Amino acid sequence: MVLKSLPSLHIELILLSISVIGIEPGTEQYEIGDVNGDGSITVIDALLCSNYILGLFELQPQEFLAADADGNNIINIFDVLLVSDLSGQDI
Repeated sequence: MVLKSLPSLHIELILLSISVIGIEPGTEQYEIGDVNGDGSITVIDALLCSNYILGLFELQPQEFLAADADGNNIINIFDVLLVSDLSGQDI
């Protein structure tokens, strides 16, 4: 009996995430890092980014744009660190 080897099959699963943010005309402008929109960037804004990453709450479109400090359309630990730096306060 002759055994033939089967070609190996390589399957790669790629997950993509797309964020679509829509802001109505006339909506207030936002400042990068000022996630809660109170006019100042503080550690509270960095904490809000962290809580979003952990899935504790959702951000409104304007808050999402303010939290995306590096502009890559994803809120991650790098945004938390950037917002923290912008606040000038230690976490």
